[in-house]
Amino acid sequence: MSVIRIKEINFGSKDYRKAVTIRKEILRKPLGLNFFKVELEVEATDFHIAGFSAETLIGTLVLSPQNEETNRMRQVAVHSDYQKRGFGKQLVEFSEKFAVEQG
Repeated sequence: MSVIRIKEINFGSKDYRKAVTIRKEILRKPLGLNFFKVELEVEATDFHIAGFSAETLIGTLVLSPQNEETNRMRQVAVHSDYQKRGFGKQLVEFSEKFAVEQG
């Protein structure tokens, strides 16, 4: 299993826009869906996690705070060129540790 560099990215940043593109291609487009601006605006209070291979953003997920003790993991997506290599698992494991560290 290859290792990727994983980190939190900022809402609205260049990396965030790349993550939205991956989510749209992997999760929305196959269902004939797109994102609406209002859907993305509510993500301002979410945690955005991204995985990188070198400088290329290859996967992402969103942690949405539900209350003081709970985050909901959603929108887990890995670029199709990087699927089936364990990158999604690495994103999930990182986000679980990240959520614990956030309290």
